[in-house]
Amino acid sequence: MINRKTFNKELMTTSEREQLVDKLNKHCDTSLFGGEDCVEWTGHTAKGYGDFYHGGCNIKCHRLVYGLYNGPITDGLHVLHSCDNPRCCNPAHLHLGTHQDNIREAVKRGRMANGQQHGRSKLTDENAVYIREVISDIEKGKAGRIVNALAILYDVSLRTIYNIASQTTYKQAI
Repeated sequence: MINRKTFNKELMTTSEREQLVDKLNKHCDTSLFGGEDCVEWTGHTAKGYGDFYHGGCNIKCHRLVYGLYNGPITDGLHVLHSCDNPRCCNPAHLHLGTHQDNIREAVKRGRMANGQQHGRSKLTDENAVYIREVISDIEKGKAGRIVNALAILYDVSLRTIYNIASQTTYKQAI
């Protein structure tokens, strides 16, 4: 029986594995697996990711490929693409990570808006630089009133000002 969470090939029958590999071969060239180039899924996609219907459920191709060629998917982990191509099924481009790892990679590679690029941002990078400059000029422990004034001036929370000052947010603003 196919476990859609882990895709552990050891728990599949030989017949199930053969059926799944046949379906993979219809929509991607598995002979190219392991190379440097992406091996793109040419079949149906959902939200950009290759998928197909098998055994009464939808199966995400990259998850299946990872399970068949790299090993079972550890509970709670996601299959991430090092190539940033959701259609890619090349097992050499797939690795396990947490949701936070996926977000971190997306930000690092510029696939997720942050700072002033974020649609709901109230501050610009220049505002963040100014906030850091003002707070850095104040003696430790005496920034409370200034932080309050900055929060009111920019119409943001105190936490936002503290996060900017500690470079938890607006890291790109230097």
